[in-house]
This record gives sequence, C-alpha cells and structure tokens, in this order.
Amino acid sequence: MRGLLKRTAFMLLTAVAVAAGGQEPAQDALTLDDAVRLALERNRGLAVAALGVERAGRKVDAARTKRLPSLQVEGLAGTTLNTIEVSFPTGAFGDYPGTGPIPAEDTIVKAPRTLTGTVTATVAQPISQLHKIGLNTKLSELSRDVERQKLREERAAVAADVRRAYYALLQLTSARAARREQAETCRELERVVGEQVRREVALVGDGLDVKAELAEAEYELARVEGDLATARERLNELMGRDLDAPLSVVGTPGPSLEEVDLTAAQRSAAERRPDLAQARLGIEQADTDRRLKKAESIPDVSLALSYYSFFNVDLLPRTIAQAGLQVKWEPFDWGRRGKERAEKELQLEQAKATERRARDLARIDVGQRFRDLHEARLLVSAEELSRDAAREKLRVVRERHEREAALFKDLLSAQAQASVAQAEYDQALMTYWTAKADFQKAIGEEQ
Repeated sequence: MRGLLKRTAFMLLTAVAVAAGGQEPAQDALTLDDAVRLALERNRGLAVAALGVERAGRKVDAARTKRLPSLQVEGLAGTTLNTIEVSFPTGAFGDYPGTGPIPAEDTIVKAPRTLTGTVTATVAQPISQLHKIGLNTKLSELSRDVERQKLREERAAVAADVRRAYYALLQLTSARAARREQAETCRELERVVGEQVRREVALVGDGLDVKAELAEAEYELARVEGDLATARERLNELMGRDLDAPLSVVGTPGPSLEEVDLTAAQRSAAERRPDLAQARLGIEQADTDRRLKKAESIPDVSLALSYYSFFNVDLLPRTIAQAGLQVKWEPFDWGRRGKERAEKELQLEQAKATERRARDLARIDVGQRFRDLHEARLLVSAEELSRDAAREKLRVVRERHEREAALFKDLLSAQAQASVAQAEYDQALMTYWTAKADFQKAIGEEQ
C-alpha cells in the first residue's frame, strides 16, 4: 500500500514537468503580427504623432500661399485733432485779362473739425521676395519631413514595445498554466500525504514539507496572475483597445539559427533609422536657415497697386489710385545681419557634428543589439540542454521511485529542479525574443 501511494503521489506531482511550458488553448487568439498591425493602426501615441505630421503639412501649404499677391485693407474712422488748412497763393488758379489773378490774394481755406474716415487698400505681388519665400517654404517642408521621421521612429518604438509585451504575455501565460498545474498537484499531494500521516504510513515532517510546497505554489500562482493582468493591460493599451478587453496569445516559433551579418545590419540601419534621417534633415534645415538669413539683405521689391479714399474731408481728393514698384530696404542695421549670419554658420556646423555623432551612436547601438541577440540565442541553447537534462534526471528518479529505490525527498528535489529548469528556459526564450525586438528596432524596422 505504501508503494502504491507513493507512486500515485509521484504521478500527480510530476504532471507539471510534462506540461511545463505549455499554454492554455484559447479561442480567437491574437498572433504577434496581428498585435503589431493593430498597434500601428490604433495606438493613441501614433495618432498624436500623425496629427503633428498633418499640422506640419498645413504649414507648408500656408507658406506656399505667400507667393501669391497679397491684399491689405486698412480703415480709420474718427475726428481730426486739428483744423485742416489748405493755402492757395495769389494766382494759384491763373491770371486772366479783365479778371486778374485767381485768387486775388493769398487765401487759406479751413475745414472744421468733424467726423472723417480713410480707407486704404493695397495689392502687392512679391518679386524679389520670391527667393526668400521659397527658402521659407523649404524650411517648412523640411520641418514636415522631420515630423514624418519622428512618426516613423514612434512606429518603430511602438512595434518593439508590442513585441516585448507580447513575449512577456506569452511567457506569463505559459508560467500561469504551469503554476496552476503545480498548485493542483500540491493540493492533491497534500490530501494523499495527509491520509498517509493519519494512517501512520508517512512521517509528520513529510506532511509539513508538502504544506510548505503548496503555500509556495499558491504564492507563485498569485504573483504570476498579477503580472499577467498587468501585461494584458499594457498590450491592450499599446494596441489602442480597452484595457479590460479579452486577450490571449499564441505561441511563437523557437529562436532562429540564421546568421545575421553585422556589417549588413549597420548598413541597413544607416539607411533606415529615423533618428539618422532626422539628423540629415537637421543639416538641410540649418543650411536653408543660413541661406534665408543671407537673403534678408536683398531689398523687398513688389509690383503694387494702392487705393486711398477719404470721407467727409472736402479739402482733399475723394480717391487716389497709384500703381508702380514698391521697395522696402534696410540699408543700415548696425551689423545685426552679419552677426546673425555668423550664428547661422555655427548652427550649420553644430548640425553636421550632431549628424556624425548620431551615426556613431547608431553603429554602437546596432553592434550592442547584435551581440545581445547572439548571446541570447546561446543562452536559449544552454537552458534548453539544462531543461532536457533535468527532465531526464526526473525520469530516472521516477523509475527508481517506482521500484522503491529512491527516497521521497529525492523525488521532490528532482521535480523542483525540473520546474526551475523549465522556468529558466522560458525566461531565456523571452530574453531572446526581446533582444530580437530591440535588434529590429535598432536597424530601423517599423513592422
């Protein structure tokens, strides 16, 4: 009877080793590709970044309209603060025979203070300013391109975060299944050993050991359940879904063994990384800004048509219309423009230095992620061997226990080692997939 009870307890206790790393079946499970796709479509942070790109595009459209003629209308209504006087000298209107000069003597005509109004309208087509307008438009376009690269950078970051969250959820789902099985096994084992203790076929210490194992298993299950709930909410938030939305994941293939060429990865990163694109655009922005500052010394020449109208002022013409060239120029500025141009030259050199530093940092980042991925792959291989070795040891102890050649504590120890080995393998697998997500982000992959 004692041997039969031991074998029964052993079979219940080692069920975890068989199911370790397993996963509960789920309906409508979400694949990793689907999770990334949903996040790129619905992530709220990406929506904010997309609005930034749209705003920058509207600024470009607004800058382009400055090439077109401008219309300015100004009106003034009020009362004059002084008396309007107009002087007409003798003979201002001619000297006629028989009549004499008109007026016959110097005459001053006065208009009393009263309510008056003035309307001024000017239509001007820029001519020399078109060069500066073009540079301003280019600056707006470069700012829009920078916002686009920021959006790409945000997309790559979100995709990497989704992968990490997905792998964490996958690992925690597997861990929860294992912990549940372990807790159920410990509960059944406690019942069996408790019965043995009552029949005095097992020691009281064995019963206490089993109770301790059960308490530890229930604690681990509660901890994993909490981590799993947090991971599910995190992934739902990344995908722009309700935090309480049901979510289950499916398994991913094991680590790939294909070799990654570091030189090719660094070349790909130089071409695709959004931060490097932003650094290159920063050089163009600084150069365009420098050229724009240099163009400020060009006089503003426009083809203009002006119209003036006066109301309730009898001594002045009712309307005046004028067409011609309108020129605005600041010939003397106390050296301000020269100092501003010098500052823009320094800004350009700063942008070039920033771009060189960004390239170096990107190369370091790719190299580090490449080595982390390689190390994680080796770690998975090592932990897989350790897991297989622990399972084999457990199988041997089980066979010995069935023949009553192994102690009960040896059985517990072998089962614990198998559980630890499985957990370490799951953690190594998660480390590998996280390292791969970081590597994909480092070389500029958005999906």
